[in-house]
Amino acid sequence: MGLKQKSPVVLLFLFLFVFSGCKQAKYVPDGEFLYTTKKKNLFRSAKKSTIHFIVAEDSALVAKSSQSQIVIEDLYDLLKPQPNKPLKLFVYNRIDPVKMEAQIEKKKLKTIKKNNKRIARQNRINRKRNAKAKVKGESHYFEKNIRLKKERKGWRHWISINIGTPPVLMDSIKVAKSAQQIQLFLKKRGFYENTVNDSIVYNYRQQKAYPIYSIKPGRPILINSIQLDPATGSSGLQTEYKSMLKKQNTMIFKGDLLDEDKLDAERERFSKFCRDNAYFNFSKSYIYFEVDTSKAPYKADVTMRIIPKTIEDDDGNTKEVIHRNYKVSDVTYFIHNKNAKSFKDFETYKSRLEQYGLSVSGGKYPLLDTLNYADTVLKKKFVFFGPADTLIYRGTFIYNEKLPVSPFLLDRQNYLEITDGGDNGWYREYYVERSYSRMLGLDIFGSITPVVMYDPNQTGRVMMRYDLTPSNKQIFSFEPNLSNSNGYLGLSASANYTNKNIFGGAEKLKISITGGAESQPAVFDRTIDGEPVLSSGRQFNTIEIYPKVSLEFPRLLLMPKSLQRTLGKRLYPQTLLELSYNYQKRTDFTRNLTEFSYAWKFSEGKTKTHKVKWQSFNFVKLDKSENFQLLLSQLNDPFLINTYNDHFSNKFEYVFSYNNQRVQREDGKKNYLFGTATASTSGYIFDITGVGKNNVVDGLRQVLGVPFTQFTRVDFDIRYYMNLIKARPNKQIIAYRFLAGLGYAYGNSPSLPYEESFFAGGSNDIRAFAARTMAPGGTQTWRDPNSTTTQVSDMRLELNIEYRFQFSDFLKAAIFTDAGNIWKLRSDGSSTEEDLGVFNPSTAGEQIAIGAGAGLRLDFDFFVVRLDMAIPVHNPYMFQGERWIWEKRTEYAAELNNLPADYVSTLSRPFRPTLSFGIGYPF
Repeated sequence: MGLKQKSPVVLLFLFLFVFSGCKQAKYVPDGEFLYTTKKKNLFRSAKKSTIHFIVAEDSALVAKSSQSQIVIEDLYDLLKPQPNKPLKLFVYNRIDPVKMEAQIEKKKLKTIKKNNKRIARQNRINRKRNAKAKVKGESHYFEKNIRLKKERKGWRHWISINIGTPPVLMDSIKVAKSAQQIQLFLKKRGFYENTVNDSIVYNYRQQKAYPIYSIKPGRPILINSIQLDPATGSSGLQTEYKSMLKKQNTMIFKGDLLDEDKLDAERERFSKFCRDNAYFNFSKSYIYFEVDTSKAPYKADVTMRIIPKTIEDDDGNTKEVIHRNYKVSDVTYFIHNKNAKSFKDFETYKSRLEQYGLSVSGGKYPLLDTLNYADTVLKKKFVFFGPADTLIYRGTFIYNEKLPVSPFLLDRQNYLEITDGGDNGWYREYYVERSYSRMLGLDIFGSITPVVMYDPNQTGRVMMRYDLTPSNKQIFSFEPNLSNSNGYLGLSASANYTNKNIFGGAEKLKISITGGAESQPAVFDRTIDGEPVLSSGRQFNTIEIYPKVSLEFPRLLLMPKSLQRTLGKRLYPQTLLELSYNYQKRTDFTRNLTEFSYAWKFSEGKTKTHKVKWQSFNFVKLDKSENFQLLLSQLNDPFLINTYNDHFSNKFEYVFSYNNQRVQREDGKKNYLFGTATASTSGYIFDITGVGKNNVVDGLRQVLGVPFTQFTRVDFDIRYYMNLIKARPNKQIIAYRFLAGLGYAYGNSPSLPYEESFFAGGSNDIRAFAARTMAPGGTQTWRDPNSTTTQVSDMRLELNIEYRFQFSDFLKAAIFTDAGNIWKLRSDGSSTEEDLGVFNPSTAGEQIAIGAGAGLRLDFDFFVVRLDMAIPVHNPYMFQGERWIWEKRTEYAAELNNLPADYVSTLSRPFRPTLSFGIGYPF
C-alpha cells in the first residue's frame, strides 16, 4: 500500500500526535499555573456518607440510587473559574503573541494612515464649500463628514479571541470561594451539616494545578409530608391546588431532599397555575413554606401557607382580603399614531391639540377622546358576493382620525373576552400571552403593550388595555443569498417590496424578483458525439430569474366572516395567493414555469398545522437543446421523454405538520418529534369537466396547447431528536429521519413530471452518493455510456441516523449513517431484460444503499457551515456478492474490460468517499 493510500490515516495520527504533544501551559507566565480539573478526583467524600455522586448521563445509576443524591455536574458548574476547553486552548496556543501584537500594531498604523487621508480630503472639501458660501454671501455651508475606517486587529487576534481562549490561571482565592459555594449549595439541597475543605495539587513539570474538594455532607433532611394549609382563607385555592396536582402531578415526593430550589419552583408553579385560572395578580410572594422538623430526626413536615392580599381603600386604610378569581369587564384598544405621515390631515389634528392645550412631545401623538370609536356592531358595506356580514365584537377602539386596522381583526386576536355572565370571560394569564403573541404575529405593530388592571367600579372584574403603535407599512429590501441544494451551490440576489397592511386588515403584499446562477447536475454526462460534460458541481451552469407576487390574508378568504367567527381563535387562519414565473436557462434546456396557487393554512392546538392548497396551476414550457433532444430520442425511453416535456398541471395539495417541541419544552422535556405528510393530486378537474377530449395529440389530451398531467403523490418526512444529556440540551443529540414517498402517474401522464419526481443522493440526503445520481433500485447505470447522470423515480424510502456532539459552541461534529434508495413503479418496456429499477418487495432489501461517515460543523450563530465525508458501505448498483465494501469485485472488474476505455476512465470508484459541503444541518 502506497503513501497516497495511507495519507488520510497518517494525517489523522499526525494531528493527534501534535495535538496531544503540545504543551498546554505554553503561554502561562512564570510562577503561575494553568488551572485544570480532574473530574474523577475533583470531589471526595467520607466513607459511609449518605451523599451519592452520580453522572447525569448515567440514567441506570440514577434509577438505582436513593433520593439523597447529588449530580456531579451540578457541583462542577459551581466552580469558578471554569477550566479551559482543550480545543480552544490548543487554538490559542497556535497563535504567536509576538506576531499577533506586531500585526495589531501594523493594522493600527495602516488605519491611522488611511483615516488621515480621509480627514485631509474632508478638510479640502469643506474649505472649498466654505469659500463658495462666502462668495455667495452665506454664513453657513453644508459640511462634509467622511466616515473614518474602523481599526482592525488582524486574523491572529480574531482567531485567538473568537475561536481560542487565553489560559485560565490557578487562583487559590477563587478555589476557596468555590468551596464556599459548594457548601451553600449542599445546604440548600438539604445537607445542613456538611463541611467542605479545599486543597490544590501542583504539577511543577507541566506547570499545571488542579483543586480537590473534600466533602463531608452529613445526614440530609428528607421531606416526610407536604400539604397546602387546610386553614387557608380561600377555599378556591384549595380547589386549584388539588386541580394542579391532578393535571400536572406533584414535583415533590415523600423522601425527597429538603431542597430550597425545588420548594421555590413549587411556589412559582402553583402561582402560575392560579394566574392561568383567573387569579389575577397572584404571585409566589403570597406563598411561603413552614417546615417542622420536631416530630422525627432528619424528617421535615412541609406546609404551604398563603398570605392574604392587602388592599388600600379610598381613605388610605389597608385591609386584608382573600384571594379570588376575576372576570374581564372591558377591553380597550388604544391605537397610537407612529408619525405625522400617518395622519390624513395633520394640520387639523394639530389645531385640535391646541384647543385642548396639548402638543406632540417625545414622538408621542396624544389620542383625542372626541374621536372615540366604540361601536360594538358594524355592518360590512361591500362584499364580493352574498348578503352583507354583521360583525359583532366587544370592546372599545380609541384612535385619531382613522383606524389603521380592521376592528374585527383585532377582536379575533384577543382572547380576554367580555361576557355578561355564565362560565366565560375569565381572566387567564396565558390568554394575555397568547393575545400578545397573536397581535405580534400580524406584523403590523411596532409596539404592543398589554396592561391588565382592576376595575374600580365592579368587584371581581379586571379591565384589559392594549396600547398599539403601527410599524412602517412598506418595506424595501435587497438580499444576497448563498444557497446549497444537495451539494450544488448557487449565488443569487433578490429585490423585495412588502406592504404589511395593504387593505387595512393586516393583508401582506410581497413583490420580489430574484436572479442568480447556480450549479445543477447535467442530465447526461456526455454529448451526442461522446464528449464528456464538465462536472456541473464545479461551474455555475444555470441562470435563473424568478419574479413572484404573493398576498397573505390573516383569515380564510372567501369564507364569510360570520362563519369565520364560529371557528376557534386558535386556528390562526391564513390565506395565501401566489403568482410566480420562473425562467431557468441550463446547458440541456431552457425552462419557463408559470404558477398560480390559492391556499388555506390553519393550526390545531399547539402541535398540528394544516395547509390546504385548493388549486395550484402550473404551466411548464421547455425549450430543449439539440444535443439534449437527440440524446433523449436515442434512449427511446417514453417515461424519461415525458418527464422532460411541456405540461400543464392543476394540483390539489394537503400538508399536515406535527411538531411537539414547544409542548415538550413546556413540560421540561428535551426530546421532540417533527413530521410532515403531503398528499397531492393533479388532473382530476379535467377528468370531471372533460376538457381536452376533442384536442388529442400523440394520444395525450391538450390544454393551452400542451398535455395536462394526471398523478397522485404522497410524501412523508418524520424526524425525532433525542437529547442524550438532559441537563445540557443540544450538547449531544441523536437525530433520526425517515423519508417515504410514492407518486403514481396515470391517464394523460406516462410518468411523473420532473418537479414531482423523487431524487436521492447529495449533502442533505444519502451523503455517500453524489446529488441526484442514485439510480432506481439496482439499475447499473455505470454499464450504460448513454445513461443519464440525473436519475428520477416514482418512489423513495430513506432512513438517516446522526449522532451530533460538540467540541465547543463554535466547533461541532457528527457521525452518521444513511440508508435508502429510489424505485420506479413500472418498467418502461423498452428492454427485454429484467428492469432492476422497478420496486419488488422480494429484492428491495438487497437494493438498499447504505453510507456512513463523519462531518464537522462551524456554528457562526446566524448560519452553520457543514463539511461531511461519507463512504458507501453497501452499493446496490454492484453485482450480487460484491455490494458490501469488504467484498471482492471480480465480476465488476471483468465488466469494465468490456466497456470503452475512455468511458471507463470517467467512472468513479464504486466505494469512493464523497466529500459534501452544506449550509445548515441536513435535517
